[in-house]
Amino acid sequence: MRADVQAQLPAHLNQAAVVWPLPTFLLTISPHIPSCLTEVPPGKFWELNVVRDCPVGLYRSDFVRTDSQAAISCLSCPKGWTTSSKGKGAKSDCNKLMPGYMVAGAYALHVPLSS
Repeated sequence: MRADVQAQLPAHLNQAAVVWPLPTFLLTISPHIPSCLTEVPPGKFWELNVVRDCPVGLYRSDFVRTDSQAAISCLSCPKGWTTSSKGKGAKSDCNKLMPGYMVAGAYALHVPLSS
């Protein structure tokens, strides 16, 4: 994003990618770029006009327009797997085995606790 445009954005939009080119009248009428022109980057989701990191155990691998229903959520890691931290942008980031699971081939199997 161009630095002169980014400087005009409110702080919560500085984390989002802006679809380019912007019509000139949008920059002269208001310093606030309408949310329909922004996208949420991988590893993030859109909540109450704020870009947030996907929580641990969730990821988003693509850019999503903020006016799309998909922008308000992240995808779950496969059963038995989680991410090492928040803000992950690929399914391959789901590479931490959860407690109580073991790897069997390509799957994570739940191992019941013995009593």
